[in-house]
Amino acid sequence: MTTSFNRNRPDNLLVHNRENRLHNLDTFAPLSGPYVMHNGRSLISFASNDWLGLSSHPCLKENAIRFVTRYGVNNASSHLSEGNIDGYDRVEKKLADLTGFETALLFQSEAKLLEVLFSELFSSRSVIAVDRLMPRSTAQTLAKYSAETRAKWFSYRHWQHEDARVRLCSEIYDDCQEKWLLNQSLYALDGSVESVPALEKMHRNFGIKVLLDDSNAAGVLGVNGMGLASYIAGNGLAFGSFARGLGCAGAYLLCSHEVKSQLLDICKASIYAVPMQPSALGAIDAALDIVPGMHKERLQLLQMAEDFRKVVLKMGFETGPSSTQIISILAGTDSQAIRIAEHLYDNGIFAAPIRPSNLAQGNARLRISISLKHEKEHIFRLLRCLSNFRKPPISEKTSGTCS
Repeated sequence: MTTSFNRNRPDNLLVHNRENRLHNLDTFAPLSGPYVMHNGRSLISFASNDWLGLSSHPCLKENAIRFVTRYGVNNASSHLSEGNIDGYDRVEKKLADLTGFETALLFQSEAKLLEVLFSELFSSRSVIAVDRLMPRSTAQTLAKYSAETRAKWFSYRHWQHEDARVRLCSEIYDDCQEKWLLNQSLYALDGSVESVPALEKMHRNFGIKVLLDDSNAAGVLGVNGMGLASYIAGNGLAFGSFARGLGCAGAYLLCSHEVKSQLLDICKASIYAVPMQPSALGAIDAALDIVPGMHKERLQLLQMAEDFRKVVLKMGFETGPSSTQIISILAGTDSQAIRIAEHLYDNGIFAAPIRPSNLAQGNARLRISISLKHEKEHIFRLLRCLSNFRKPPISEKTSGTCS
């Protein structure tokens, strides 16, 4: 007798398999630079989010070891019973100072952060408008906790802020005193950048609160290279991940002292949790010292991505609204995205085919993630492989754009 988490799950698996949307976890062993080992083959990876290469930076590794030497491998007590080690205060203050917020709160993972936010921030008086390109995992978590808190939410077309405002302010939601916009500053699905000042203007003019996911921008964009959250400091909340451009692990919330006190006072999911491991805290501490000084490296990264985009566009591929190190090569059908990925794999390159379940069929793409680990020869090799890819006849393709 088999055990299923959801009685509809077997049917979902059959549908996903039929539609080429069945996902499996592969095992990759990291090698030097952008190389990974998969099934005995050395591949150039264009799938990593370690855009600045900080995960292997000697200063981060040395400080992680220093923290472990001082604090041990884990702080086994919860926030409530023993509090945090003193490194917490220093890291949270650095985060706040670099982004312009009053304070910050650290979490072991993005999943734990979203659990705390969505279970405690929203209530039956809340309505949340979510950009359609937000990660599916975020939308699923919101759906789960909105059912418990009786908060209302809906998704709206990418970048269509005015449509979201009209709907939020309509009489349908007259009973909701708290109106929110939930957006990413840099969208992982297509590499486009949100107009964060426009969101801040929505707050000033209409009282709509902003909750900004700054995970993909942190390390790469904005003042001090710390993302775009500073544009809403004092007028909203922001959260992010250390596990991408900052090269570490864990997540953070940027907020006011009042919000932080409320979360620590009432949220059992936060206060009873085991705090972040000292090794992760040490790496973050070092990253926050290094990132603000990496201005030239950030410009170099974005220029590499821009040069790559120009050549790909001349080949006849579409890259959508990307203006960053995340580049989506639009493929149309799911099978076409898989064909391109397989062609690259056969030529020693790994890039992820994306079949976004939060978008309609016809929006599959190949996601290319450029990092400072890539040298010119790696980029040229990828471009040569793309230029050699034989596209199917037009009748076999289904075009699609982000909606």
